[in-house]
Amino acid sequence: MSMNVRSRVLVVLVIMLFLVMIISSAAYAQRVISISTTFSGIVAMQGEKVTFPMRVENTGSVSKSVDLHLSDAPEGWPVSFTGHGSEIHQVYVSGNSQEQFNFEVEVPEDVEPGDYRFIIEGQADGLKSSFPIIISIKESRESVANLTTDYPVLSGPSGTEFKYRVNLSNNSAHEQIFSLFAEVPTGWVVVFQPSFKSEQIASISLDAGATQGLDVTVKTPKIVEAGEYPINIKTVGSLTSASLELKAVITGTYDLNVTTPTGRLNARVRAGEETPLTLLLENRGSAELRNVILSASAPRNWLVTFEPEKLALIRAGESVEVTAFIRPDSKAIAGDYVATFRARSDETAASADFRVTILTPTIWGILGVVAVIVVIFGIFTVFKFYGRR
Repeated sequence: MSMNVRSRVLVVLVIMLFLVMIISSAAYAQRVISISTTFSGIVAMQGEKVTFPMRVENTGSVSKSVDLHLSDAPEGWPVSFTGHGSEIHQVYVSGNSQEQFNFEVEVPEDVEPGDYRFIIEGQADGLKSSFPIIISIKESRESVANLTTDYPVLSGPSGTEFKYRVNLSNNSAHEQIFSLFAEVPTGWVVVFQPSFKSEQIASISLDAGATQGLDVTVKTPKIVEAGEYPINIKTVGSLTSASLELKAVITGTYDLNVTTPTGRLNARVRAGEETPLTLLLENRGSAELRNVILSASAPRNWLVTFEPEKLALIRAGESVEVTAFIRPDSKAIAGDYVATFRARSDETAASADFRVTILTPTIWGILGVVAVIVVIFGIFTVFKFYGRR
């Protein structure tokens, strides 16, 4: 081969090599975008919201706008791409750099345990990168948060402050803020406090896997009928919720009082005459009073009867009027006497002492007036007769 031919071949080879280098450099500049995350598989619970910190890398020298979408995902799972608090669908990446974004997934509450696959895909100028993510559902939603107590049933009379020690556990993989609620009968008051602290709270923040003791104080009204009362404690977290049923057993208090509608414990009567007196029987306790029987203690030869003489039932907080008929001895002289009225039920008893004043009988009053007139007339006559002399 001549020298000229060799020179030409060498020039062609050099030109081809140069072109290959240019094309390779251009291809390399366009070539690489990649999407990835450090933790590509996690365990989650039903109802939990999961966030994957993602990164998209551009190893080329030319900046790219990378479009984001899912090429594979289970049906019915709400998902989104977010960045700086906003939902996004594209990431701009300068050459030889990387950017961060989040892939957020809301796990349905009714999903069955198992592995669920998502493929995140990025595209830019015909270049493509994909990355698989696996979410494993291992446990039921109820195990994410728990409310427990060793003593769910407490008993005492009405007006008692029941104090329950409750433990709230956050078994999820994320910190949660729990709001605290209680369902109780009308007039009851519930207060939440962290154990061994005096602050009253309405919510509490718990780290992943943490447990916090709570003192739940239930204040009952002064008058509550005896019985069992449910107390439903609920907590609603940012990911899940839990509930616990407590119970308060009101044993009931028995408190019977004998008085009058006006509160005055006295009466005015006349000897030998029957006088009605209205009594008021008050059930000041929290339990019913049954078979209430009335009786009285009075001076000798006095007669006291009641209408009615017996009451089958007086409900808690109620009052009932009865009439006592008092007939003193016809020979009783005027003055103050004491009569005791009693009420006795199957559960308790009460009494009240009344001052009974006997008034002078009408006939004796008339005779007294006549006697005074006679005396005055006699004195007037005497003075008149002897005055003339």
